[in-house]
Amino acid sequence: MHIAGSVSRLAAGLAVALSVCSGAQAQGSATLKNVPTVLRAGEPLKFTVTLDRAPNFEGGSVMFIITGTKGYSVQTSVGVGAGQVETSAVIQIPATASGGEWSIHILSFSTGTEFLPLASKDAVFKVIPNENLIFPSSAEVYVNPNQQQLLRTAALEIRSRIQTLKNDLAEHQAGPARSEYKVVRSNVEEAMKALDATQAEYRKLAEEKRNDNAEVVFFEDLRTNYDHLLRLLEHGNVRSSHAQSNGWVLVDQQTEASTRQGANESIIALAALRPFEQNELAYNVAATTGSLTFNLTVKSNPEGANICYYRRGDPCHQDPQKTNTTIMSLPLAIWTVQFQKDGFKTETREHDPFRESDHVVEVTLRQ
Repeated sequence: MHIAGSVSRLAAGLAVALSVCSGAQAQGSATLKNVPTVLRAGEPLKFTVTLDRAPNFEGGSVMFIITGTKGYSVQTSVGVGAGQVETSAVIQIPATASGGEWSIHILSFSTGTEFLPLASKDAVFKVIPNENLIFPSSAEVYVNPNQQQLLRTAALEIRSRIQTLKNDLAEHQAGPARSEYKVVRSNVEEAMKALDATQAEYRKLAEEKRNDNAEVVFFEDLRTNYDHLLRLLEHGNVRSSHAQSNGWVLVDQQTEASTRQGANESIIALAALRPFEQNELAYNVAATTGSLTFNLTVKSNPEGANICYYRRGDPCHQDPQKTNTTIMSLPLAIWTVQFQKDGFKTETREHDPFRESDHVVEVTLRQ
């Protein structure tokens, strides 16, 4: 069974097919019979197609399309043997089908090499939807023991790389800023190679080979940190970015107190350390929790605010629920949550799941 995007696209494709058919016979006709008036979603749709004349060869089929509400459509066919005027079709209507008026439209008669037009009248039937359907709301992505060990080992390697970066920057601190830039760039490029290698090995260790969106987002978010730092270096504005308190570039107070040691390190050094430390922390959190996803609770006062959430560089994803609610199974990454409510100012909050273990974002809306 082939799922069609839209009736118009199917009709256009059919028109092209018919236009290239040469020597087609005179148009035949078909009649839809025994179509049920009403059936419930999940039940089989059974009906009969009667042709005006029987083919005298094997391999023919009647092409038709079933169109439902909310843009649903499916194109399929039913075979017709030599000497056969009538054939029966059985199509399974999805259990999740929406209610309303559906229709059956005959497209053509396929000979196997060409499509011949069939004049017919559409049949209409009603679908009763199923109520109280239960759908999965989340899917946690677990990190298996081998992957945990890989992330722990990679975190230790990053810790060593951080110390190397500190030592290299200390040697160039008295020189021009460009000297520090060169040191940082070299270390960042090596860190990104290590990140790519870790992700590749992580995939190899997966117990099931499948597309894992959480894994992609997890590593992509870490890569974004390094990419952003490289762009800052390229434009020579690490200092100005730090001065403007660009959150992700800054180290936290504890790191700053332990590494700066009375301003022994420059602003460039402090800014450069952030993505390395974030990378190390992310690996340790994923290894410790054994998961690449988390649930984020979002609250507002007053309640009933619309929320959308996004990562850096991505469009805002609108959540169907309003506050107070919980966004389930978000990939481990830094997220920004936006709160909107009529009569109040829009508020945005950033959540770093690696540094904020309670996973709650709460705002008081202002008029």
